[in-house]
Amino acid sequence: MWLPERNHVTIAGGVLCPDGIVLCADTQETIGAFKRRRPKLVELPLISSNIKAVIVGATDNAVFLDELVEKLSDEIDLTDGYLASVRRAIEKTVRKYCEEIWRPYASKDDYPEAHLLVGLKTIEGLSLLEIYTPAVKNVSDYEFIGSGSDLAGYKAKHFFTVKMPVEAAACLAAYILEVVKDNNIFCAGPTQMAIIKLDGTVEHKNEEFSRHIGSALMKWDYFANRMGAMIPFVSVGGKPIIDHLLTDDANAFLDDRMLEKILFGLLEGRIAGAPVTVEEWVNQVAIVEKRGALNPRDASAFDALVETKKIIEECREGIISGSLPGELKQPLNELINAHNAVVDPYKRWRALVEQHQPANVELDALEKALATLNTSRSNLNNIRAALLGAQKSKGHSQE
Repeated sequence: MWLPERNHVTIAGGVLCPDGIVLCADTQETIGAFKRRRPKLVELPLISSNIKAVIVGATDNAVFLDELVEKLSDEIDLTDGYLASVRRAIEKTVRKYCEEIWRPYASKDDYPEAHLLVGLKTIEGLSLLEIYTPAVKNVSDYEFIGSGSDLAGYKAKHFFTVKMPVEAAACLAAYILEVVKDNNIFCAGPTQMAIIKLDGTVEHKNEEFSRHIGSALMKWDYFANRMGAMIPFVSVGGKPIIDHLLTDDANAFLDDRMLEKILFGLLEGRIAGAPVTVEEWVNQVAIVEKRGALNPRDASAFDALVETKKIIEECREGIISGSLPGELKQPLNELINAHNAVVDPYKRWRALVEQHQPANVELDALEKALATLNTSRSNLNNIRAALLGAQKSKGHSQE
């Protein structure tokens, strides 16, 4: 049987987590000198409610892969829902199909091949299988396949050394695929991604999720590398790190993971004292870029000043005319004082940061002033409601 060759130069991956499985792939297919987008991630349309299966694949012949996936879907649906039964069906189907397709070929070198990752939710739980025709094996943690797998595997080994929640793994997988697509001319197109959850539901992430999260983490990686380059100029115990590395105690220094502690200390971002989640960090990056702020703290401080200035201006007429309710005069005065107390330390801190100068003292002063302002801002809704009521009453009296 002759099969027309359509070269799949692909990057695809799977990550097995305690609470789910991430499967992802790019969407570029190469046919000779032409390229096009083509789905490489498939959720099998199984009738059985006991099994969920998602497949990603890479191959030198897309027709060979497509027919194999169809046969796998049919056979998996006939099993009893237990992993042992599903795996036997997969192994039998792959072996039989390969024997049938390969028989007419004169040489093994001409055999079409397929490389697949199969995410499964069976009655027992979650499993990830790798198929490299005709072999089938278990994947205990993660695997990447296709022409971009070497780079993806190199990046993955830095992140997937421990089990992590599936949502975190999805973000990192999106990032890894973005890195590969940015550096491998044969991998491109939007990323497809699906998560098989422990309860059997399958969530398909949209292309925007993968692009947005992946691009943001690539920026993080860029800044992390820049910060890493700064480490030799950092002092520990009054002694430059480079001096530690050039002495006999270098191994002990590294064994104590001192460098790792320093690096993560430099990279740890915080908003209002709380660790930043991936989603929060992505949103903060978007805010900073859109407004031209220096960093997330700059954006959040500016927001606080803008919001309080707006309510103060809205209350100006009531202050001048004396129509502002008496119970609001004190909280409004506190808000005005807190707002004014933030302006100067904010300007001093921002000027230093903009020039890449140390600003720890100014930052402490700004944080204290912002804490007071945020306490006063808690009265904003009461002030707005009372102000609106006063304006309505004034309007009725004029009528």
